[in-house]
Formats: sequence, structure tokens, C-alpha cells
Amino acid sequence: MRWSLLLVLFVVPFPPAASSGLDGRTDSTFQPPQAFGDLGPSPRVEWMEDLRLSENDAEESIHPRFVCDPAGLLHMVWKDNGSHHNAILYRAGSGSDWGQSFTISHPDTHHNSPHIAIDPDRNLHTVFLRWTGIPWGDYDVGYRRYDHDLGAWGQEERLTKFEGIGLSGQPTALCDAAGAPYVFWLWQDAPTRIWYRKQEGECWLPREAVTGEDDQPNGYYGVALSPDGAIHCVWQDYRSGTAELYHSYLRDDVWSPSVAITNDGYASVHPRLAPDAVGNIHLVYGGGRYLSQKIHVLFWDRVTETWSELDVFASAMAQPCVFLDVDPQSEDLHISWADFVSGRMEILYKHYDADTGLWDPTEQITSGNPEMRGDPEIGLDPQGNPHLAWWDMRDMTGQQEVYYTAALDPSAVAERPGGLAAGLPLRIVPNPCRDRATLYLEGGAARSLAVFNSDGRLLRELPPASAGCGVVWDGRDRSGRRCAEGVYLVRGGAPDSRIVRRLVLMR
Repeated sequence: MRWSLLLVLFVVPFPPAASSGLDGRTDSTFQPPQAFGDLGPSPRVEWMEDLRLSENDAEESIHPRFVCDPAGLLHMVWKDNGSHHNAILYRAGSGSDWGQSFTISHPDTHHNSPHIAIDPDRNLHTVFLRWTGIPWGDYDVGYRRYDHDLGAWGQEERLTKFEGIGLSGQPTALCDAAGAPYVFWLWQDAPTRIWYRKQEGECWLPREAVTGEDDQPNGYYGVALSPDGAIHCVWQDYRSGTAELYHSYLRDDVWSPSVAITNDGYASVHPRLAPDAVGNIHLVYGGGRYLSQKIHVLFWDRVTETWSELDVFASAMAQPCVFLDVDPQSEDLHISWADFVSGRMEILYKHYDADTGLWDPTEQITSGNPEMRGDPEIGLDPQGNPHLAWWDMRDMTGQQEVYYTAALDPSAVAERPGGLAAGLPLRIVPNPCRDRATLYLEGGAARSLAVFNSDGRLLRELPPASAGCGVVWDGRDRSGRRCAEGVYLVRGGAPDSRIVRRLVLMR
């Protein structure tokens, strides 16, 4: 009887949830998340072919995390068991051009759960869990810094010592505007708290607590630095008996009192947050009842210091884990998550246009095999193009590998549906330019030319260009106003094809 009861307890919680609409009704059969509308290609993004970044060695490669530097180079870390140690690997690149991966963790001990941040001087700050070395023991928080000017990695440091931090510690790094790194972690002691340490100069300050005596964090949390210098933290809190979300922020070295974001009696989990250019905070999380799971998108107003819900969608995934980034220029939102589609776990992507207040169709990034995949980190490059990394079991070895894709650079991609343009060269001289540039389109017939901003909004249509003859753009829109410094898109058109090139305007 005892064994039968244990078997039932193991089996019951795990069947995939049926989808539900916003009215909370559930279907009796398993369905993909219908509340997003029809799955379809993004109207503004073409994706490169998926690229495997880890070695296909039948060893576990998980937890990919990356940052993008001002030059558009991605710096990625992940946990890899290829050396028969749980090591932290690093690889740099973008698009289809990547350098070699190599181990950045100490070779004599096990590591897990990496995270990476970048400071304004392009130095890298990596944190991870580091095994204490005690048999059956727990983990400490490890740290390693890459000096951009020297082009070298420093020594691995231990920021905690024998504190009994479990695999749920989730160390997270961020850097303030002055370049000072902060490292956060969850310590499931009595009471469980979120702690952090800050580095000043060459020294790490003593640890301080984010959460107080009345807070009961447990599980996932998220942190973000806003442009006004405040550090925001949102965490799962169990003081009410179920997982609710609470928020606090650090300003002038003082943490604000924690405030409940959710309080509906249903589990609210996996908070991820990102700031916009003026200091508002955007938050995504999974929540809802069993068989009625939701993805919530919230907004914190920095003036009123209040939370409001921007949107909510149904999910077929129990307690979906959603990742988020915000374009600081357009304030558009980009989210990614793993969800069930036709019975398979797939990576999905969605874009929110801040100008129109509308979401693009949900795009299915992966497809074609029945294997599992998940943990899709998302980030934007300086031009606002999304990049995705996730673990994937498509190689049929029984283990996860790290995969990556990105939006193709619009400077080399024709607009849909034409795909890559052939035989239609477009030259821009000079590029970058200060006040004006000459645009050349090769070919016999007259070709149309137009200039768009980086969000794809038309600024000006130019006179048609004949073969070999240049058309001058004087850096102004159709109303004669001088355009601001930044990245612009020039589109050249012909009856059968179009091509887009990127133009950088400097003042």
C-alpha cells in the first residue's frame, strides 16, 4: 500500500497542462497555448539557422547565459559536464561567427548555475556555484573577472565560505554605472534570505541582506539596474503559504520596504525583470492554477511606484519560465519561453510594439523533432536585434546541448517575403556619414530608395536611382527636420527584389 501511494504521488503532478483562455476555461484535450493567437512568423524578424555552441559529446550542457557588449559581441557562459567535472565554459561571438569555447572555472572542483554581467568598460563579471570540496557538501558562490584592457581573466574568487548554499542559490551579477559589480545569491538557511556583496576597488564589502525578517524568499528571484541607479529585486515569497511575488529596490544604499506584487493565492513564479530607458521596470512571470497557467507581463511606474498588468496570456506549460529584455530606445519588449506546442516542448518568442501597444504573433523558434528543450535566455544587441540561447536535446544523445539563434542583421536581409536579395547591390558612401551620404543602386531600371529609422518607420522616400547614378540623402526626414545621430535603414527596391542596408549617421 505504501509503495502504491508513493507511485501515485509521483505520477499525478506531472502531466502537461491543457491550455486555457483568458476566461479560465480549460480544454479536455492537450492543446498549444491558444491565447497567443495563431503561431506564425514574426513580421519584423528573420532568424538565422540554429547553431550548436556546445560540443556534441553526450554530456550535459545547460544554463546558457549571455551579455552583449557595445560592439555587438556576445559573451556566453554555460554549465558543461564534458570534462567529467561540472565546469563553466565561455564562448564569444555573434551570428554564425564564434570563437572557441574554453573553461573559465577551476579544473579541480565542480561548478554550476553561471551568470554573467558586463560593466561600462567592457570588463566581464561571471558568478557561479562552486562546490565546497566537502563530500556530499553544498556550494559556495564563486566569481571571476575578465579585464578587457589586459585581455585576460583574473583568478577565481570565493565570495562565500562553507555557508551551505544549495543548488537553488542562483548567483546573479550586475554592474552599476560606475562599473562596480554586485553579486546576489539565495541562501536557504534559517531564515532563508537573498544576500549580496558589492566590490569597491579591489575589495569586496561584507555581505548584506536584500530581504528582511518578515520576508520568506524561496526559489527564483530576479534583479535589474535601472538608469537612475536603483537596483530592483523581485522574488518568490512564501509568507502567505504559497508563492507570491514581492518587490524591493536599493537606492542611496537603503532597501525599500518589500511590497507584494501578487496576492491571489495561486503560485506566482520565475520572475524576470528589465528596465526601460527612463527607469520603469518591466516584469514577466508564470502563475495561475493547475490546468490554467498564465504568463503575466507587468509594468512598474517609477513616478507613482505602483505595479500594473500590461497583459496576460495562457500557457500549456505548468509554471512557465519566461525571459525578458527591453529595447532602451523603442521601449519594445522581447520575451522568450519554453512551452508545449502539439505535444512537444518548443522555444517561443514574442515581440511587443510600445508605439502601437500591440503584440506580434507568437513565433515558434524550434521545430522538427520530439526532443525536449528549455531555459531560453534572450538579449538584445545595440541595434535592438534579439538573440536567443537555450538547452536542446535534438542531438539524440540523451543529454542537453546549448543552441543559439539570432535575428539576421537587417543590413543584409531583404524585407519579407523576398528573403536575401541577389544581384541588387546597394552602396552607401560614406558610411558612417556626418551630414549626408550618397546611395548607389546597380542595375538597369530605375530603383526606388527610402530611409527608415531603426524601428522600421519610414522617414523619407528619395528620388528613384538610375544605374550607376547616386542619390544624396541629406540626413533629413520628409519634413526637412535633421535626423538625430543613430542607426538608420536604407531600402532599395526593384520590381522583383528589395534589399536593406544599415547607415550610421553621426553628428
